[in-house]
Amino acid sequence: MTASVPARPISEVGAHFTPGRFLALVALILFVLHPALVVLAQTWYHPWRACVNDQPTTLWRANRAYQALEVPAGSSRVRVVYEDRAFRLGVLLSMTGLLICVAGLAVSRFRRGAPNEP
Repeated sequence: MTASVPARPISEVGAHFTPGRFLALVALILFVLHPALVVLAQTWYHPWRACVNDQPTTLWRANRAYQALEVPAGSSRVRVVYEDRAFRLGVLLSMTGLLICVAGLAVSRFRRGAPNEP
């Protein structure tokens, strides 16, 4: 038989929010007495990745919209990072296209040469 633990707000179990340098990072330091399911009031979207104590963990969908993850009893470091590979590929392709355009413009100006002065 397992004992149920009453749900409590995260602030009561000892959370500390550490803002990251990037907007797509959530970092928490938690201390819980029992294994817990931490719910983040942030929209669930598949490119988000989570680590607990530097180990990848599953990021669950909670209440159909939010993010949740499991943490073990004791002290834990939690990192939730947005890693969208499709977005990075789009940026790479856009920069490559821009570089090709700039190179084409430079080559066309070089081939035309300097304008003749009267």
